[in-house]
Amino acid sequence: MEQVNFGEKIRMLREAKGISQRQLAIQLDITPTYMSKIERGEFQPPSEEVVKKMAKYLRYDSDLLLSLADKVDSEILKIIKGNPQKYCALLRKRMKKNED
Repeated sequence: MEQVNFGEKIRMLREAKGISQRQLAIQLDITPTYMSKIERGEFQPPSEEVVKKMAKYLRYDSDLLLSLADKVDSEILKIIKGNPQKYCALLRKRMKKNED
């Protein structure tokens, strides 16, 4: 199954909710032109803050949307940076368990 990119996912979520680009842009405090270019992949995904607002407004998991945007929640990064050995080891152990 082919994974959709960030802009495609936003468009799919928005259309499924019956929300226009203009309506979403207004909710996010961005221009409709910028919204259109994000959906078409002409611009990189917006900031973490805007991605989280998109997720909330579109009722979609913010971590999944951030992942599509090649971003990680800054709170998660702060936790990992607080004890990188512990959390990286935990993630690696979990990943290995999933492979088995």
